[in-house]
Amino acid sequence: MKEETKRKYFEVADEWLHNGERATTAYLKFYPGAARNTAGVNSHKLLNQPDVKEYIAARRVEIQAEAEARHGITRYTLIDDQKEKKELLRQLFELAIKDNLDPIEEEKFKRISAVIRTADVNKADEILIKMLGLFESEKIDIKSDGEKIENIFMIGGKEVKF
Repeated sequence: MKEETKRKYFEVADEWLHNGERATTAYLKFYPGAARNTAGVNSHKLLNQPDVKEYIAARRVEIQAEAEARHGITRYTLIDDQKEKKELLRQLFELAIKDNLDPIEEEKFKRISAVIRTADVNKADEILIKMLGLFESEKIDIKSDGEKIENIFMIGGKEVKF
């Protein structure tokens, strides 16, 4: 591939990353004379070329690093924040199960209760799990002698297939 062509393809890839990954729109910005259908087909061919895919992967890393530097938020700072919230929730639970609280513990209980709720910690857990890709279900195609296995449940003494 010519260097000029490669540069133009990288510009299309940058536009694609910038515009929310709308391939046809990115392609048309640099090839305005192309028909929309042609732009759709060619943009996907262009973005799937090995050099361009490699460039896109590298740019994504750069973009993420820039965002982290600009905002000071990384997956590690989010994890640390989550650990702090979990520790506060643990302290709250320990205080909640005590029969009698002294005045200092009562004040601590009130303060922690004012800033942390179980729902907040659970939602933060959910976001982190999604962000880190933990516990993603594995997609498995279940077949038996070429036939798909049906889900069969017994409801009220009757077989129900799904």
